[in-house]
Amino acid sequence: MQVRFRRLVCWALAGCALLSSVAWAGGWKAVESTTSPSPRFGHTMVNVGGKVYLFGGAGERHSPEDLFNDLWGYEDGLPWQEITPNNPPPSPRKGHQGVEHEGKMYVIFGMAEEGFLNDVWVYDPATKVWVQVPKVGLWPEGRRFHAATSCAGSIWLLGGFGSGGPLNDFWAFDPSEGTWEKKADFPGGGVYGASLSCAGEIILAYGGDPEGRGGLWAYKIGEDRWTYKEIEGAPPPRRCHAAVTVRDGLLISGGFGPEGLLGDSWYLSFEDLSWRELDPLPLKLGCMAMAPLGPSKVVLFGGVTVAEKGFQLWGGTMVYEIP
Repeated sequence: MQVRFRRLVCWALAGCALLSSVAWAGGWKAVESTTSPSPRFGHTMVNVGGKVYLFGGAGERHSPEDLFNDLWGYEDGLPWQEITPNNPPPSPRKGHQGVEHEGKMYVIFGMAEEGFLNDVWVYDPATKVWVQVPKVGLWPEGRRFHAATSCAGSIWLLGGFGSGGPLNDFWAFDPSEGTWEKKADFPGGGVYGASLSCAGEIILAYGGDPEGRGGLWAYKIGEDRWTYKEIEGAPPPRRCHAAVTVRDGLLISGGFGPEGLLGDSWYLSFEDLSWRELDPLPLKLGCMAMAPLGPSKVVLFGGVTVAEKGFQLWGGTMVYEIP
Protein backbone atom coordinates (compact mmCIF):
# COMPACT_ATOMS: atom_id res chain seq x y z
CA MET A 1 0.00 0.00 0.00
CA GLN A 2 1.40 3.35 -1.00
CA VAL A 3 1.67 5.72 1.94
CA ARG A 4 0.33 9.19 1.28
CA PHE A 5 2.14 12.12 2.87
CA ARG A 6 0.16 15.29 3.57
CA ARG A 7 1.28 18.67 4.78
CA LEU A 8 0.14 19.67 8.24
CA VAL A 9 -2.35 22.47 7.72
CA CYS A 10 -1.47 24.05 11.04
CA TRP A 11 2.05 23.78 12.42
CA ALA A 12 0.66 23.82 15.92
CA LEU A 13 3.92 22.78 17.53
CA ALA A 14 6.32 25.07 15.71
CA GLY A 15 4.75 27.22 13.06
CA CYS A 16 5.53 30.55 11.48
CA ALA A 17 4.28 32.84 14.22
CA LEU A 18 6.81 35.10 15.90
CA LEU A 19 7.23 33.40 19.26
CA SER A 20 10.37 32.37 21.12
CA SER A 21 9.75 28.84 22.37
CA VAL A 22 7.06 26.66 23.89
CA ALA A 23 8.04 24.09 26.52
CA TRP A 24 6.30 20.73 26.81
CA ALA A 25 6.37 18.56 29.86
CA GLY A 26 9.59 16.61 29.72
CA GLY A 27 12.07 19.17 28.46
CA TRP A 28 11.60 19.31 24.68
CA LYS A 29 10.86 22.86 23.47
CA ALA A 30 9.19 23.95 20.26
CA VAL A 31 11.12 26.74 18.56
CA GLU A 32 8.98 29.05 16.46
CA SER A 33 10.53 31.28 13.86
CA THR A 34 9.51 33.99 11.41
CA THR A 35 11.24 31.93 8.70
CA SER A 36 11.65 28.18 8.46
CA PRO A 37 12.37 25.40 5.97
CA SER A 38 9.25 23.81 4.49
CA PRO A 39 8.05 20.51 6.02
CA ARG A 40 10.15 17.59 4.78
CA PHE A 41 11.70 14.22 5.54
CA GLY A 42 14.94 12.53 4.52
CA HIS A 43 16.99 15.72 4.96
CA THR A 44 20.24 16.21 6.88
CA MET A 45 21.42 18.62 9.59
CA VAL A 46 25.10 19.18 10.40
CA ASN A 47 26.79 21.48 12.91
CA VAL A 48 29.81 23.26 11.43
CA GLY A 49 31.56 25.83 13.61
CA GLY A 50 28.59 26.24 15.96
CA LYS A 51 26.00 26.75 13.21
CA VAL A 52 23.60 24.03 12.04
CA TYR A 53 23.16 23.55 8.28
CA LEU A 54 20.08 21.82 6.86
CA PHE A 55 20.18 20.47 3.31
CA GLY A 56 17.72 18.75 0.99
CA GLY A 57 14.96 16.28 1.74
CA ALA A 58 11.57 15.43 0.22
CA GLY A 59 8.19 17.16 0.43
CA GLU A 60 4.57 16.22 0.76
CA ARG A 61 3.94 14.47 -2.54
CA HIS A 62 6.54 11.78 -1.77
CA SER A 63 7.52 11.74 -5.45
CA PRO A 64 10.83 12.16 -7.32
CA GLU A 65 9.74 15.62 -8.47
CA ASP A 66 9.17 16.85 -4.92
CA LEU A 67 12.80 16.95 -3.78
CA PHE A 68 14.79 19.84 -2.30
CA ASN A 69 18.34 21.14 -2.59
CA ASP A 70 17.89 24.27 -0.50
CA LEU A 71 20.30 25.17 2.31
CA TRP A 72 19.29 26.64 5.67
CA GLY A 73 21.22 27.80 8.71
CA TYR A 74 20.18 27.71 12.36
CA GLU A 75 21.87 29.16 15.44
CA ASP A 76 20.58 28.76 18.97
CA GLY A 77 18.11 31.51 19.82
CA LEU A 78 17.94 32.92 16.27
CA PRO A 79 15.42 32.35 13.44
CA TRP A 80 16.14 29.98 10.58
CA GLN A 81 17.85 31.67 7.65
CA GLU A 82 17.93 30.41 4.07
CA ILE A 83 21.47 30.48 2.67
CA THR A 84 22.22 31.34 -0.95
CA PRO A 85 25.52 29.72 -1.97
CA ASN A 86 27.91 31.38 -4.41
CA ASN A 87 27.61 28.57 -6.97
CA PRO A 88 25.07 25.90 -7.98
CA PRO A 89 24.32 23.34 -5.23
CA PRO A 90 24.07 19.55 -5.56
CA SER A 91 20.99 18.14 -7.27
CA PRO A 92 17.78 17.86 -5.19
CA ARG A 93 17.76 14.67 -3.12
CA LYS A 94 16.49 12.76 -0.11
CA GLY A 95 17.93 10.00 2.04
CA HIS A 96 21.47 11.37 1.68
CA GLN A 97 23.93 11.77 4.55
CA GLY A 98 25.56 14.91 5.91
CA VAL A 99 28.83 14.82 7.85
CA GLU A 100 31.04 17.53 9.34
CA HIS A 101 34.74 17.05 8.68
CA GLU A 102 37.46 19.65 9.33
CA GLY A 103 35.11 22.62 9.23
CA LYS A 104 33.18 21.63 6.11
CA MET A 105 29.95 19.79 5.38
CA TYR A 106 30.06 16.65 3.25
CA VAL A 107 26.85 15.57 1.48
CA ILE A 108 27.02 11.91 0.51
CA PHE A 109 24.88 10.02 -2.02
CA GLY A 110 21.06 9.90 -1.75
CA MET A 111 18.05 9.56 -4.05
CA ALA A 112 17.31 12.03 -6.86
CA GLU A 113 14.70 12.22 -9.60
CA GLU A 114 17.03 10.26 -11.89
CA GLY A 115 17.57 7.50 -9.30
CA PHE A 116 20.25 6.49 -6.79
CA LEU A 117 23.24 8.82 -6.45
CA ASN A 118 26.85 8.02 -5.53
CA ASP A 119 28.30 11.52 -5.60
CA VAL A 120 30.03 13.44 -2.80
CA TRP A 121 29.78 17.21 -2.37
CA VAL A 122 31.60 19.50 0.04
CA TYR A 123 30.19 22.80 1.30
CA ASP A 124 32.56 25.36 2.80
CA PRO A 125 30.67 27.84 5.05
CA ALA A 126 33.60 30.27 4.90
CA THR A 127 33.31 30.75 1.13
CA LYS A 128 29.68 29.57 0.66
CA VAL A 129 30.91 27.39 -2.21
CA TRP A 130 29.94 23.81 -3.14
CA VAL A 131 32.58 21.50 -4.65
CA GLN A 132 31.90 18.06 -6.11
CA VAL A 133 34.55 15.46 -5.32
CA PRO A 134 35.96 13.88 -8.52
CA LYS A 135 35.55 10.13 -8.73
CA VAL A 136 38.88 8.33 -8.42
CA GLY A 137 39.16 4.54 -8.24
CA LEU A 138 36.44 2.28 -6.87
CA TRP A 139 33.33 3.96 -5.42
CA PRO A 140 30.36 2.44 -3.58
CA GLU A 141 27.13 2.05 -5.52
CA GLY A 142 24.39 4.66 -5.22
CA ARG A 143 21.99 4.41 -2.29
CA ARG A 144 19.63 6.20 0.07
CA PHE A 145 19.09 6.16 3.84
CA HIS A 146 22.60 4.91 4.53
CA ALA A 147 24.57 5.84 7.67
CA ALA A 148 27.76 7.89 7.86
CA THR A 149 30.09 9.49 10.38
CA SER A 150 33.51 11.16 10.57
CA CYS A 151 36.02 9.24 12.70
CA ALA A 152 39.82 8.94 12.94
CA GLY A 153 40.44 11.16 9.90
CA SER A 154 38.06 9.32 7.55
CA ILE A 155 34.37 9.42 6.67
CA TRP A 156 32.65 6.06 7.11
CA LEU A 157 29.60 4.79 5.24
CA LEU A 158 27.37 1.84 6.13
CA GLY A 159 24.60 0.11 4.20
CA GLY A 160 21.56 1.92 2.88
CA PHE A 161 18.92 0.98 0.33
CA GLY A 162 20.29 0.41 -3.16
CA SER A 163 18.92 -0.81 -6.47
CA GLY A 164 18.93 -4.38 -5.16
CA GLY A 165 17.49 -3.65 -1.71
CA PRO A 166 19.15 -3.25 1.73
CA LEU A 167 22.98 -3.21 1.69
CA ASN A 168 25.50 -4.41 4.27
CA ASP A 169 28.73 -3.01 2.80
CA PHE A 170 31.01 -0.74 4.81
CA TRP A 171 33.41 1.86 3.36
CA ALA A 172 36.00 4.42 4.46
CA PHE A 173 36.40 7.68 2.51
CA ASP A 174 39.68 9.61 2.60
CA PRO A 175 38.72 13.30 2.26
CA SER A 176 42.29 14.39 1.45
CA GLU A 177 42.58 11.94 -1.47
CA GLY A 178 38.94 11.67 -2.49
CA THR A 179 39.13 7.88 -2.52
CA TRP A 180 37.04 5.07 -1.01
CA GLU A 181 38.30 1.85 0.57
CA LYS A 182 36.02 -1.12 1.18
CA LYS A 183 36.11 -2.56 4.69
CA ALA A 184 34.65 -5.62 6.41
CA ASP A 185 30.99 -6.12 5.55
CA PHE A 186 28.47 -5.47 8.29
CA PRO A 187 27.63 -8.91 9.77
CA GLY A 188 24.12 -7.94 10.84
CA GLY A 189 22.77 -8.12 7.28
CA GLY A 190 21.45 -5.36 5.04
CA VAL A 191 20.50 -2.17 6.91
CA TYR A 192 18.96 1.15 5.97
CA GLY A 193 17.95 4.04 8.17
CA ALA A 194 20.69 3.09 10.65
CA SER A 195 23.05 5.46 12.48
CA LEU A 196 26.82 5.55 12.96
CA SER A 197 28.70 7.30 15.76
CA CYS A 198 32.37 7.76 16.54
CA ALA A 199 33.74 6.75 19.95
CA GLY A 200 37.49 7.22 19.70
CA GLU A 201 38.89 4.40 17.57
CA ILE A 202 35.56 2.55 17.60
CA ILE A 203 32.55 3.13 15.34
CA LEU A 204 29.16 2.20 16.74
CA ALA A 205 26.30 1.15 14.45
CA TYR A 206 22.74 1.18 15.75
CA GLY A 207 19.38 0.28 14.21
CA GLY A 208 18.41 0.04 10.56
CA ASP A 209 17.48 -3.63 10.49
CA PRO A 210 14.41 -4.02 8.22
CA GLU A 211 13.47 -7.17 10.14
CA GLY A 212 13.35 -5.21 13.40
CA ARG A 213 16.03 -7.17 15.24
CA GLY A 214 17.79 -4.04 16.50
CA GLY A 215 21.00 -4.06 18.54
CA LEU A 216 24.33 -2.27 18.75
CA TRP A 217 27.47 -3.23 16.82
CA ALA A 218 31.02 -1.97 17.37
CA TYR A 219 33.67 -1.71 14.65
CA LYS A 220 37.33 -1.56 15.70
CA ILE A 221 39.07 0.63 13.13
CA GLY A 222 42.57 -0.81 13.49
CA GLU A 223 41.34 -4.40 13.33
CA ASP A 224 38.66 -4.11 10.59
CA ARG A 225 36.35 -6.21 12.76
CA TRP A 226 32.72 -6.00 13.93
CA THR A 227 31.48 -7.14 17.37
CA TYR A 228 27.90 -7.34 18.59
CA LYS A 229 27.24 -5.62 21.93
CA GLU A 230 24.56 -7.20 24.10
CA ILE A 231 23.34 -4.46 26.45
CA GLU A 232 20.68 -4.91 29.10
CA GLY A 233 17.88 -2.36 29.01
CA ALA A 234 18.45 -1.37 25.38
CA PRO A 235 15.80 0.60 23.47
CA PRO A 236 13.40 -1.13 21.08
CA PRO A 237 14.68 -1.70 17.51
CA ARG A 238 14.13 1.02 14.92
CA ARG A 239 15.24 2.59 11.68
CA CYS A 240 15.04 6.07 10.17
CA HIS A 241 15.44 7.57 13.64
CA ALA A 242 17.23 10.79 14.58
CA ALA A 243 20.68 10.29 16.07
CA VAL A 244 23.48 12.60 17.13
CA THR A 245 26.74 12.30 19.05
CA VAL A 246 26.66 14.67 22.02
CA ARG A 247 28.26 14.81 25.49
CA ASP A 248 30.44 11.72 24.93
CA GLY A 249 27.47 9.61 23.97
CA LEU A 250 24.74 8.93 21.43
CA LEU A 251 21.26 10.45 21.58
CA ILE A 252 18.53 8.74 19.54
CA SER A 253 14.89 9.74 19.13
CA GLY A 254 11.87 8.32 17.35
CA GLY A 255 12.03 6.33 14.15
CA PHE A 256 10.09 3.39 12.73
CA GLY A 257 9.83 0.32 14.97
CA PRO A 258 8.31 -3.09 14.20
CA GLU A 259 4.90 -1.81 15.35
CA GLY A 260 5.05 1.64 13.74
CA LEU A 261 6.33 5.11 14.57
CA LEU A 262 8.11 5.76 17.87
CA GLY A 263 8.38 8.86 20.03
CA ASP A 264 10.89 7.80 22.68
CA SER A 265 14.40 9.17 23.32
CA TRP A 266 17.46 7.31 24.62
CA TYR A 267 21.06 8.13 25.49
CA LEU A 268 23.99 5.73 25.13
CA SER A 269 27.06 6.50 27.24
CA PHE A 270 30.30 5.77 25.38
CA GLU A 271 32.11 5.36 28.70
CA ASP A 272 30.34 2.19 29.83
CA LEU A 273 28.02 1.43 26.87
CA SER A 274 24.89 1.76 28.99
CA TRP A 275 21.50 3.03 27.80
CA ARG A 276 19.14 5.27 29.73
CA GLU A 277 15.74 6.49 28.62
CA LEU A 278 15.19 10.25 28.41
CA ASP A 279 12.17 12.48 27.94
CA PRO A 280 9.98 11.34 25.03
CA LEU A 281 9.25 13.51 22.05
CA PRO A 282 5.88 15.31 22.22
CA LEU A 283 4.80 13.39 19.09
CA LYS A 284 5.87 10.29 17.19
CA LEU A 285 8.34 11.08 14.42
CA GLY A 286 10.48 9.31 11.83
CA CYS A 287 12.93 10.28 9.07
CA MET A 288 13.66 13.62 10.75
CA ALA A 289 17.09 15.18 11.32
CA MET A 290 18.93 16.27 14.47
CA ALA A 291 22.20 18.08 15.16
CA PRO A 292 24.14 19.25 18.23
CA LEU A 293 23.80 22.87 19.39
CA GLY A 294 26.18 22.68 22.31
CA PRO A 295 27.81 20.24 24.74
CA SER A 296 24.44 18.82 25.87
CA LYS A 297 21.90 20.50 23.59
CA VAL A 298 20.42 19.39 20.27
CA VAL A 299 18.02 20.74 17.65
CA LEU A 300 15.56 18.60 15.65
CA PHE A 301 13.58 19.51 12.54
CA GLY A 302 10.94 17.91 10.33
CA GLY A 303 10.08 14.30 9.65
CA VAL A 304 6.85 12.36 9.32
CA THR A 305 4.26 11.82 12.02
CA VAL A 306 1.08 9.81 12.45
CA ALA A 307 -2.06 11.03 10.66
CA GLU A 308 -5.63 9.76 10.59
CA LYS A 309 -4.79 7.79 7.44
CA GLY A 310 -1.13 6.89 7.17
CA PHE A 311 1.49 9.57 7.78
CA GLN A 312 1.91 13.28 7.17
CA LEU A 313 4.81 15.71 7.12
CA TRP A 314 5.76 17.73 10.17
CA GLY A 315 7.47 21.09 9.77
CA GLY A 316 8.47 21.96 13.31
CA THR A 317 11.69 22.71 15.14
CA MET A 318 12.50 21.40 18.63
CA VAL A 319 15.43 21.81 20.98
CA TYR A 320 16.38 19.59 23.90
CA GLU A 321 19.05 19.66 26.59
CA ILE A 322 20.16 16.27 27.96
CA PRO A 323 19.65 16.21 31.74
